[in-house]
Amino acid sequence: MDGSVVAGYKMITLDEMISREEEEKFTKNINQLFPKIYIIEAIENGQYAKYEVVWEKLQ
Repeated sequence: MDGSVVAGYKMITLDEMISREEEEKFTKNINQLFPKIYIIEAIENGQYAKYEVVWEKLQ
């Protein structure tokens, strides 16, 4: 995937995700707040790797 594709994504940090979850007072499942989450990794020469996040609730 190249940089032009990445530019079209809404990027937020993990801290922003946690803040949003706290604003909701943890009443929503993380999958409701963020239905699709990807980790984007810059690899080389303006290329990126995209990994879909699969959330699992730990007890």
